[in-house]
Amino acid sequence: MKTGNPKRRLTLIAAGGTISHVRDPRTGQSVPGLTAAELLHQTTIANTYQVRPIDLAERTKPLRHPNELLEIARCIRQAAETSSGVVVTQGTDTVEEVAYLVDETVRATVPIVFTGAMRASWASGYDGSRNLENALRVAATVPADYGTLVTMHDEIFEAWSVYKADTGAIDAFTARRGAAWGRIFGDHVMLTWRPIPRARFGEIPLTLPSSVPIVMMG
Repeated sequence: MKTGNPKRRLTLIAAGGTISHVRDPRTGQSVPGLTAAELLHQTTIANTYQVRPIDLAERTKPLRHPNELLEIARCIRQAAETSSGVVVTQGTDTVEEVAYLVDETVRATVPIVFTGAMRASWASGYDGSRNLENALRVAATVPADYGTLVTMHDEIFEAWSVYKADTGAIDAFTARRGAAWGRIFGDHVMLTWRPIPRARFGEIPLTLPSSVPIVMMG
């Protein structure tokens, strides 16, 4: 399918991660710095859609506290009420877990797409702009029936199936065995599967446990 309606109203939620990192001129370290609007401005399709940028509270560390997960879920739910699609940028270390939580708990009638970057904005081979462009294309094109999706390196994954298989490679993400995935070719979005209806929790919980016990039997 070719990405279409240039008047689609999308929301871009920036929640930190490598995609937003710049180089600190004093220390040379990679630190959060790019806002949602600045991330959008770096793309080649910034004016193709009507995109409303939203910045969550600045994050200098990966998502760790349950309240942070619920904050993102609630922000996405609210954005979905006034948008044709929602894109979320965040760190790749936790994107599979956050995307799965959102897929299970946020009841939305619009596409929700997560993306990030494996390289900081100052590094050679920065992949953030391309990944964000793809996420916007997917959010403007794919029916909401597909549930929450993750796109990285021109590939599209279902939230339940995606996982990070490499901590440094550009093509770090893959689908679990037997799961389908799609691809983006230029401005064309190609999905190789049809969504299968399945039961979801469908509600954002009031709280989340601070930890989950691991029980070994046998």
